[in-house]
Amino acid sequence: MRAKQMLATMSHEIRSPLSGVVSVAEVLATTCLDAEQRQLVDVMLSSGDLVLQLINDILDLSKVESGILMSPLHQLLFFVVL
Repeated sequence: MRAKQMLATMSHEIRSPLSGVVSVAEVLATTCLDAEQRQLVDVMLSSGDLVLQLINDILDLSKVESGILMSPLHQLLFFVVL
């Protein structure tokens, strides 16, 4: 249990500043950029979104394993049983 809590804490500590970086990149994308700058911002956004999704998946998995969150399969089974 301790390792799962540490994983959730670390994931949260990484996700918060990364969300800030992605938000600033989104604002930057709305400014006047040349083609090379636009490409670099697009890479920043897609990479940041990918890492955020990975972190969110890790957090969801740690919640499922600790019983805080039901997996989509368990939610479906619960719905079918009702």
